[in-house]
Amino acid sequence: MELPDAQRPKRLSSPAPESSTFQPDPEGIGSRVSAVFTKAEQAADHILRVAQDEADDIRRRAEAEMELCPGAHRDAADREAREIIDAARVEADAIRAQATDAGRATETAARARAQLIAEGVRLMSEQAEWARQGLSDALARLNYYAVREPEEWAGTPEPSASG
Repeated sequence: MELPDAQRPKRLSSPAPESSTFQPDPEGIGSRVSAVFTKAEQAADHILRVAQDEADDIRRRAEAEMELCPGAHRDAADREAREIIDAARVEADAIRAQATDAGRATETAARARAQLIAEGVRLMSEQAEWARQGLSDALARLNYYAVREPEEWAGTPEPSASG
């Protein structure tokens, strides 16, 4: 691929010497300068050709890479998707394990609370039975004193609720 004319470097050209002021150079300096300019132009042309060839090569490689890119991007996207899914699985497993541990801890705490409540109910039942027995004893005494005359109180033993 060649550069458009507007992008091509312009070659330096030396103005033609005027014939009236031009004196032949006996030592050949003018021809040597002209040879140097010619070699510089040839070197510049060579550099341009090499640069153009290199640009074409880079362009061809870029086009080849662009053809490979969709597959490479797809592979990279698939790999990234697998990594995300694997990370999500690991996180889900960790969450499940935490939930299981929390459930076990809650169940253990609930059992302990149930046992405490059952023990509390048992103690309250015992206390209620003691209170009932105490009230029965008190009622039996009151009944004993309510049905007898005070003269009879002194000589007899106090009754109990059980007998």
